[in-house]
Amino acid sequence: MNAREDGWEGPPDTATIEPEAAARRLHELVAEHEDWRLSCLNLVAAENVMSPAARSLLDSDLVSRYGDYVGRDLTARKYFGTRVMVEIEQLVDGLLRRLFDVQFIESRSLSGHVAGSAALLALTNPGDVVLELNSPGGGHRIAEKLNATHHARLDVQPLPFDADAYNVDVDRTLELARARRPRVIILGSSLFLFPHPLRDLAAGLVDQPETLIVYDASHVLGLIAGHRFQDPLGDGAKLVWASTHKSFPGPPGGLVMSRSEEFVERVTPAIYPGLVTNHNPGRMPALGVAATEMIAFGEAYADAIVANARRLAAEIDVRGIPVVARERGYTASHTVLLRVSDFGSARVVGERLEQAGIVTTATRLPPALGDAGIRLGLQELTRRGAVPDEMPAIAEFIADVIAERRTPDAVRPRTRDMATRYRRIGYAFDAPPTA
Repeated sequence: MNAREDGWEGPPDTATIEPEAAARRLHELVAEHEDWRLSCLNLVAAENVMSPAARSLLDSDLVSRYGDYVGRDLTARKYFGTRVMVEIEQLVDGLLRRLFDVQFIESRSLSGHVAGSAALLALTNPGDVVLELNSPGGGHRIAEKLNATHHARLDVQPLPFDADAYNVDVDRTLELARARRPRVIILGSSLFLFPHPLRDLAAGLVDQPETLIVYDASHVLGLIAGHRFQDPLGDGAKLVWASTHKSFPGPPGGLVMSRSEEFVERVTPAIYPGLVTNHNPGRMPALGVAATEMIAFGEAYADAIVANARRLAAEIDVRGIPVVARERGYTASHTVLLRVSDFGSARVVGERLEQAGIVTTATRLPPALGDAGIRLGLQELTRRGAVPDEMPAIAEFIADVIAERRTPDAVRPRTRDMATRYRRIGYAFDAPPTA
């Protein structure tokens, strides 16, 4: 249950609660959280669900251990007692390189944000110009966030964005890049509907080698693994970073990848020892299992995600809630963007949906699209077994709540009942493999 359903009034008085009672309450709260989330339709584009095979490996002795290693040598461990750990991480490294067809991969980042921060720290100097999308265009604004520390001191400029096409504006970006000579251009989005124009930008800047195009694949890593979005390294990016728990169904963490050893070698010391010492080796076996699942099922999974996203978008649109990029078929990814300024602020609309058992994300859209948006992601429901023919019913729930044709309380029993269909995790091995 969530706070609105169980009458929760605030945190406990931790100054007086007995330690054993507090520990017991924490177990109860985790169970309550899991029960409630299983009763909802999760459409958060930044989340996914691990398979039982992957999740089972998060509870091992490895979660308490240190796995520090120096440079790119997986065997150069600082701590003793890591013989088997080395073999595990060598296997995971090989699986990831096979999955993404890369020669060089760095998997020690504890999140996609850490991976991207390391890349920028490694590739830039204070005063360098960096182009990245702003919030309405879906930018994570990683360079701007680094500037908040007062140490990066980058000259961050917004990438020109075409709201109608919902994509980077190639001509204006090339004009800006030639005028400002940026050190880094960051492509990638938290509101990723369509592949970014990597090939066109790389071709347009071929005579400007000091400008590096990099790519934040955090939201679309699973679609890239399934060969259903774009190949950013093949299309011209020098470096890719990503998180491993959005459209990619692994444990939280981050990756940096390149087909150039030079760039990974530059980023590695920024990750270790710059930002990460112990990289939490307890997550590595689960990451490896997720990679095996994507090798085996990734293409079918990616196809199903995009099919569900396009069908849900179309069904919501015909029910009177405007959807971004109708003229382009709404989306080529797991993400759907709703324009909700006519129905209230994004926050208020998102809260109504949550009360109805539909978990989404409030976001900002470009002013031309009304600013207030709701972001939906289909990757988790797809992995739980949802199919396109079920999208009309989900669209009706969403549209009725947003337009206030039905109250959240009236819709909640329906979403709770529908969520019971989505308990088995697909696109995965049926059970944890045995030795």
